[in-house]
Amino acid sequence: MLYGTSFRGLELLVFLRALGLYRKPIAVWHHTSVVTSSNKMVNLISRFFYKGFDELFFFNTKLIELSVQTGKIKRENAHLIHWGPDLAYYDHVKNLVCDQKNVFISTGRENRDFMTLVKAFEGESAGIELYVPKINIKNGYRELLGDPERFPINIKLEYVTGLITDELAKRVAACAFVTICFKQPPYAYTLGLTTLVEAFALGKPVLSSFNPYWETAIDSEGIGISLPYGDVEAWKKAIRDLYANPEKAMAMGEKGRLLAETTYNLDIFTKELADILKNL
Repeated sequence: MLYGTSFRGLELLVFLRALGLYRKPIAVWHHTSVVTSSNKMVNLISRFFYKGFDELFFFNTKLIELSVQTGKIKRENAHLIHWGPDLAYYDHVKNLVCDQKNVFISTGRENRDFMTLVKAFEGESAGIELYVPKINIKNGYRELLGDPERFPINIKLEYVTGLITDELAKRVAACAFVTICFKQPPYAYTLGLTTLVEAFALGKPVLSSFNPYWETAIDSEGIGISLPYGDVEAWKKAIRDLYANPEKAMAMGEKGRLLAETTYNLDIFTKELADILKNL
């Protein structure tokens, strides 16, 4: 079979599969919902294109429902897989941390709203560590934020280059709270999910912009607080709430870790995926 983490770069083979000229099954991840175009010709081509997939994997049930409604894929070929981290790895990371800091942290990259975070922490007793991609052509974070030295002492900004996941995981483990602040997604996808499940693995409470395309609602599960996009005052209130109530924050982190152990972890992820692939 052909398995891909995305169909990007595989389009020709997918079309050949739809034509019956490529005979191996194709199973890939679809990170957004399948959409319907207003252009009839584009929609017709897209409908044919999706016939080239034997199985599609999604991070969220709602993405599956939206995709099936287009009529381009069948429900039986769309599968929810629970994206989750390697708990043994994160337990190892936690054991490497000697000093816990009572601060918030942000390590996300895509479509992030750093200015709302900065404004929310200005004048607050709580501190935050911001790890921001140094090179990000699409978002221009460095041009937006400027010199790290210009921020108040409670806001530590550091520009990072490349995927330094090991180092950032240690820094998340050393902080008390995780923030995931982003702009309203331009389309339906699970923005911020990897940062979220990393927080679960490390037992950290989460403050996050609201994303209806996460499979888990952090408020109802008691593992964090979701906030409106760009609402500085709402962020300030949530920051003060968690910072002033360490027992509440700890309870949220413990619930997140329990969720990681029961639903969002590498063992469950690989089993769900392998069971489908074996049937192909």
